[in-house]
Amino acid sequence: MKRARDDGTAAAKKKRRKKKKKAADGWMQSTTRHAFEVTQTSDHAETPVNAYEDLAPFMRAVGGRVYDPYYCDGGVVRRLAALGFRDVINENRDFYADVSKGTVPSHDVLMTNPPYSGDHVDRLISHVVAAKRPFALLIPTYYLGRDVWRRAASALSP
Repeated sequence: MKRARDDGTAAAKKKRRKKKKKAADGWMQSTTRHAFEVTQTSDHAETPVNAYEDLAPFMRAVGGRVYDPYYCDGGVVRRLAALGFRDVINENRDFYADVSKGTVPSHDVLMTNPPYSGDHVDRLISHVVAAKRPFALLIPTYYLGRDVWRRAASALSP
C-alpha cells in the first residue's frame, strides 16, 4: 500500500521544480542592461563550460589575450578563469560599433559563441577574415555550407 505524501515534501518538490523552470527559462527574459540592441532574447544564453573545455587546447596553443565580443551576463570571464585563462575581455559593449569605429579591444584570439539570429554570424565571419587573427567560433555546422563561410575559407587559405 502506498503511503500518502507529506504535504511539506510535495510543496518543497513543487517549489524546486518551479525554481528550476525559472532558471531554465531565464535566458528567454528580455533585458535592458546591455549596451546594444537585443533583437532575440534567446541569443543571450550563456555558453556552458564544457564548450570552453573543448576549445581550451586551441586557446592555450595560441596563447595571449582572449576576446569574446558578445556579452551576455558576464559568465565568459568566470568560466574561462576557472580553466586558467586570466586575460579575457568580455565587456558590455556594442561589438559592431567597435568594429565600425576601429575600437575593437586588442587581443590575440577571438573566441565566441555568437548570436545566431539575423546576420550576426555573417558579420562576425566577415570581421574575423578581415582581422587576420586566430579565432574560434562556436557556430552551427550548417554554416560550413553557406557562401559566407566558403568565401571566408577561400580568403583564409594559404
